[in-house]
Amino acid sequence: MAACPSPVAIGDGRIFITSGYEAGSMMIQVEKGAAGFTAKKIYGLTAAQFNSEVHTPILYKSHLFAVGSKTRGRFTCLGLDGKPVWQSPVASGDAAATRTFELGGFLLADGMFFVLDGVSGALRLIEASTTEYKELASAQVLSGGDVWGPPALRTAGWSSAT
Repeated sequence: MAACPSPVAIGDGRIFITSGYEAGSMMIQVEKGAAGFTAKKIYGLTAAQFNSEVHTPILYKSHLFAVGSKTRGRFTCLGLDGKPVWQSPVASGDAAATRTFELGGFLLADGMFFVLDGVSGALRLIEASTTEYKELASAQVLSGGDVWGPPALRTAGWSSAT
């Protein structure tokens, strides 16, 4: 059984689809004609180029953001053409400068991505930028392995009273 992220509606009939293991990703165009609906593949990416095994990519400012499982768990900003704009850094021989997230979850709020390292449980706040990776802060929030669940954010005004 495989956990597959949901398709992402881009607009103008375009849909981005990704999955884990060796599935890769693709952008399709759906159009309605006189004879019904047709789907055309705009581009495809191999699993080595990009895939998101567990979590659904986020569409923000005409870019897709996700943790790519076959790209060593790097948080990635993809243009809608399927080309990486930036990826979180991997520094050869410098574990402190490397930012990979395994299969960790992520969410977007207040102009920041909250990205959880799926191995260590470290939470990193990353600026929601379409031009560069910029880490704003980090904290160790969980312990243990396989921290893959989707994160949730408690909003102001919520009450636990029943």
